[in-house]
Amino acid sequence: MTRSDHRRRPAKEIRERYASVVSQVTLRTIHELFEADRTSLIDTVVFNGIVETTDPRTGQPIQPCLVTLRTTKDTFMAISLGNVDPGACLQHLNASVSKRPEELAPVRPVLEFDMANKRFVDEEDVLADLDQRPNLPKLSPTEFESLIPNRFARMGLETKQTRPFA
Repeated sequence: MTRSDHRRRPAKEIRERYASVVSQVTLRTIHELFEADRTSLIDTVVFNGIVETTDPRTGQPIQPCLVTLRTTKDTFMAISLGNVDPGACLQHLNASVSKRPEELAPVRPVLEFDMANKRFVDEEDVLADLDQRPNLPKLSPTEFESLIPNRFARMGLETKQTRPFA
């Protein structure tokens, strides 16, 4: 390969691709959550697309929210994802999307999660004590509620478990 074969992509193309990836990952994640809900326990999903990076101005770690939305299962499942433009689909869902995601320009989340909130409980590893195929009906409600975040964590997703209502 010659040096000319290693040309950088035009800035416009980089911006468009980055925005497209953010949109596609958002839609795919919500799709997977609703599809995994075989017993129809999930009615609404709030999604905050947050990236962990370093602020190029300060060198400090930052976590800007690049996309946020709230949608119901009925609204989302009525969409034919294979036939939509991801950006237009997010507009249809009233999502807030960064106007400059490649520059890490944040949007205000629909719902902010306070990780120090007293409603969140420490994660419990119930999988270590269970067979590879847990018998879900035999799990206590607390064990089941711990199982779900464990499964999502193994898929690379971050979750927080809340305390039960009194």
